Amino acid sequence: MNKDPFSLFNLNEFKKWMSESPDQNNHNDIIGKQIESKISFKKLLMTTEVIEGEDKKVLKEFHTNGGYVIEKNGNILTIETTKGKIETHKMYVRIS
Repeated sequence: MNKDPFSLFNLNEFKKWMSESPDQNNHNDIIGKQIESKISFKKLLMTTEVIEGEDKKVLKEFHTNGGYVIEKNGNILTIETTKGKIETHKMYVRIS
């Protein structure tokens, strides 16, 4: 006989297991890390907000040399470069 695999699944246990995961508990460890863009410059222009500095210069600097995470607010990262500061979604960057 085939058992229903979902009869063994306990949502509360899964949530507890996920909350104890090291990745979930250390979400602020990205602050201070050097990161780089993993998207094209054109997409960076469309998806990233410049907070401080001249738009294209700051974005070009980040795209070329990366930057450092100075703040994390949910999935939005504030990144500092030598030319200024930007905000972008964490899915558009990778840790160097």
